[in-house]
Amino acid sequence: MCCTSAKNLFRLVMIGGLILFGGSVRLLADESSEKKTPEHAAEAVSDTADPHASEAALSDTAHADAGHGAEGHEGGHDTGVPLKWKSDLAFFSLVTFLLFVFVLGKFAWGPMIQGLDNREAGIQKAISDAEESRRKSQAMLAEYEQKLKAAEQTVQAMVAEARRDAERTSQDLLINAQREVEAVKERAKDDIRQAKDTALAEVFTQMNSQVVLATEHVLGRALQQDDQDRLVGDALAGIGR
Repeated sequence: MCCTSAKNLFRLVMIGGLILFGGSVRLLADESSEKKTPEHAAEAVSDTADPHASEAALSDTAHADAGHGAEGHEGGHDTGVPLKWKSDLAFFSLVTFLLFVFVLGKFAWGPMIQGLDNREAGIQKAISDAEESRRKSQAMLAEYEQKLKAAEQTVQAMVAEARRDAERTSQDLLINAQREVEAVKERAKDDIRQAKDTALAEVFTQMNSQVVLATEHVLGRALQQDDQDRLVGDALAGIGR
């Protein structure tokens, strides 16, 4: 961009110099035409006037022309030399301008354009580096966001798993507690049954002994084993009724 602007400026300088030179040449041409116009007008007036008056005027002015010939000659040189000098000045101005443009383009414009090119390249490189850094930052940000989302999902999964484990553990503990309670109940029932059976056995044993002793006391003799079993059975049947 900078190099393009510099080249455009160089073109504008060239065009401006050519326009100035063309304007000076046009001005010289206009001045030359203006100086020639009065001379042609005087000749036209002298041609259309009375011939006799012209001869008289010529005779009257002959002496004046003779006396002022040298002055008129010098005046003629005054009207011709400045025009030539101005033409030379325009030519030398053009040559000077072209030399100036050549020197400027050779020794100043080239390094300046090179510097502008280097600056433009540096700016473009800085822009490219900034754009690359921006892309890398966006990529890193996107990767970080993905990792953050993955971590959040992992944490949520871990929390859900821990919650399920806690629920399973609580259910297992509750089931185990219920089982323990049932086991304690069953053991208590077994203990009660065993104690009842033991107590009944002791009662039966004592009652059997008492019945046998009472019967033997009444009968006055010892009873056989069969008689003892029958008596105990009858006693138990009576208690059951």
